Amino acid sequence: MYRQFCKNLINYNQLNNSDDYRSLIGKEFMILLDKNKFNEMKNNNVDRFLNILYKENNRKCNKFLWELYAYGFEISLEKIKKDQNVISNKKDIDKVELLKLLLGTTYWN
Repeated sequence: MYRQFCKNLINYNQLNNSDDYRSLIGKEFMILLDKNKFNEMKNNNVDRFLNILYKENNRKCNKFLWELYAYGFEISLEKIKKDQNVISNKKDIDKVELLKLLLGTTYWN
């Protein structure tokens, strides 16, 4: 699932290479292509998004979180499960919806 996500993300960013809203959201996911870069640059916004992704309670999203963890991304699944007070906004909802598309077959190349 993670490898297909990476392929879909690269293809998505090639198709939407501009400065519009959807393109900028896709570019924010680029940090998920390299676990070393992710682990070095991880910040509270990433933790917040992972919490929102977990709250989504979607089978694909949960599996994706576990795969990131298994691939060596520094994600504290216990912390994500405990922190249920994160409130999502419109951009967060759009990011989750885009992630769901990237986990599917919409942007296969």
